[in-house]
Amino acid sequence: MPFNIRKPTPDHWYDIAIGRSDAHLSVTAINKDGYVGVELYINDDKDLFDELYKNHQAIDSEFDFNLDWQCLDDKKASRIKSMIPCNFDNPSNCKELMNEAITRVVKMRKIFKKYM
Repeated sequence: MPFNIRKPTPDHWYDIAIGRSDAHLSVTAINKDGYVGVELYINDDKDLFDELYKNHQAIDSEFDFNLDWQCLDDKKASRIKSMIPCNFDNPSNCKELMNEAITRVVKMRKIFKKYM
């Protein structure tokens, strides 16, 4: 397992450290929009986002899913997000969603660490 198991919480997100204080990976369940998000969340470091964005074509080519690069100019944070569409009213695909989220976390951690 690429990250520690924690006790369940009522939160709709789960953060995973990547070895930096200014960034982490996050898994979020966004019920109203029908997706599970897996993202690199960069807290208050636009320079890091800009450095990664300089390599966004190379980074994008390493993934078999799309990334949404969000600098969020009006916010302190930035993020690079992937979205897994889902229907939260259908619990039969829960295991599949979890496996896909874990696969993306592992891949994003490996690839982004090369560029950071």
